Amino acid sequence: MKNVATHAQTDKARGKRGRADDDARQRDSARCLTPPMLAARWGCSPESIIGLIRAGRLPAFTVSVGRRRPRWRVSLEAVAVYEMTRQGSAAPKAPKRQKNGDVIEFF
Repeated sequence: MKNVATHAQTDKARGKRGRADDDARQRDSARCLTPPMLAARWGCSPESIIGLIRAGRLPAFTVSVGRRRPRWRVSLEAVAVYEMTRQGSAAPKAPKRQKNGDVIEFF
């Protein structure tokens, strides 16, 4: 006797998404930002955002299916956490060195 699979099972085996998956992705994308959206918010380039994601400093996930290039999404919670950790964390400037009066500068 032959095994008979339903359409949902064959679509799942082929890697196709169902309607429920699409609805869930749309809900999730409403609570997420793309790298260009985040770059506009922070005043930098989308490549900088992708660099932070690849370095592991900004948590993100991809919504691409299969072996295509990643389509990154960053949750609003991850953005809030990153902004809180970055707030006021600029390194203090090093004090300027004092010139030694015994040195003669020729340049």
